[in-house]
Amino acid sequence: MKIKLTLILTLLFFNSCSVYNIANKHIYHILNKNGLTYQSIQLNNYTINYWDSENEKPVLILLHGFGATTEFQWYKQVKDLSVNYRLILPNLLYFGGSTSTIPSYSIKNQLEAMQLLIDKLNVKTFDLCGVSYGGVVAAELALANQSKVKKLILVDSPVKYFNDADIKSINEKFKVSGLIDLLAPNTYKGLKTLLEIAFVKPPLAPTFILKDMFNNMYNKQVEDKKGLLNSVDNEKEFYANQNYPFQFPVMLIWGAEDKLIPLHIGKQLQEHIGENAQLVIIPKAAHMPVLEQAKVFNKIVLEFLKTGN
Repeated sequence: MKIKLTLILTLLFFNSCSVYNIANKHIYHILNKNGLTYQSIQLNNYTINYWDSENEKPVLILLHGFGATTEFQWYKQVKDLSVNYRLILPNLLYFGGSTSTIPSYSIKNQLEAMQLLIDKLNVKTFDLCGVSYGGVVAAELALANQSKVKKLILVDSPVKYFNDADIKSINEKFKVSGLIDLLAPNTYKGLKTLLEIAFVKPPLAPTFILKDMFNNMYNKQVEDKKGLLNSVDNEKEFYANQNYPFQFPVMLIWGAEDKLIPLHIGKQLQEHIGENAQLVIIPKAAHMPVLEQAKVFNKIVLEFLKTGN
């Protein structure tokens, strides 16, 4: 296996192929094969790009985290989840071409954009899942749609428990001056650190692959992404005081070895939400169990969504 991988990487290098373009084409094929189509819509100040399987099945909306676009975040879920659900995978503002005609960096802007999309698609009821930064948006979206949301899944997401002490610990651990340097790096070298955060065992990523992925994905809308992170920092006190009295079932899924949003935050969130929340810990996973332990993650999600239905 290692020999084959080395050969593939060598051929890519000498043929000047874009690893990103190859991966992107492969992922688009997976989503198309499972019935999703890529769409773009203009709603007020927002341009929202999203994937939608457009069928009559129950709706499941998946919100991605910071960094990757929605298709790169969720491609390992679409095969399993599309069997029983109409999947809607939006790109949040300033990811994957989703944007705004005016500066729109707050969580409230993300909430407004997602609400406009849900209303435009005439979605009456839905299940909702968000990972990391997308989990914060998902929690707010669920709060605003308590009569529509059937079940909520939050994955390694800070929501209301991410304070200055946590940020200081992260800065020291990863030797950065702030979340902007960590999550919106200025050079390809920062991607190696992101992989170390996302995975217990980061995938092989030679320099030419890191450069290619950085230039084609992470180096787009960089200033806007920094604006999002500045807004998160400025708004953390508001969300620390936010209450989430959810009356529907909530599942919290956590990578056991998450170094960015540690497990203790998941436990605090479970206690805050109360009896309607359950916490499931995935071993051998860091901040992105959706990618690192996809089969385990998918099984947990499907069992939770089917229970009681």
